[in-house]
Amino acid sequence: MIMRCDYNFDGPQWELISDESKDLVSSLLVLDPDKRLSAKEALNHVWLSKEYALSDRKPSDTFMKGVGGHLSSYDENSEFKKMALMIIAHKSSTEEIVELRKAFDQFDSGNDGRITYKEFKTALEQMNFTEEDMNRMFQSVVRTVPANICVPNS
Repeated sequence: MIMRCDYNFDGPQWELISDESKDLVSSLLVLDPDKRLSAKEALNHVWLSKEYALSDRKPSDTFMKGVGGHLSSYDENSEFKKMALMIIAHKSSTEEIVELRKAFDQFDSGNDGRITYKEFKTALEQMNFTEEDMNRMFQSVVRTVPANICVPNS
């Protein structure tokens, strides 16, 4: 029914759901892709800015320091191990994914769902990595997950 966009918000589970969130869902579940919200438009929807503000998505400092360390060691892994790590990441618990999403949001200062090299560098500068280390880590991640990372223009 969802694939045909034949849905409604009539059930009791929808009673406490805001009209703005229902509007976002309705705007995303549109059969004609030309009339459907783009990812960028969805990110700018009023419900996301009200209900999930960027300031609420900050993980702990300890968690962010761990992210820097994991990024540094990630580059040292073989391509096979990187693929295995990606599979493990997809099997993470909801709580782990929420924390990882918060970390991603700290890197994605433009809040556009992508991380540029400049954003990556800014997030890691406070962790005392060298420019060379940051570039090496960024390139390592880009080779593995290009859909989520912007390659620098330089």
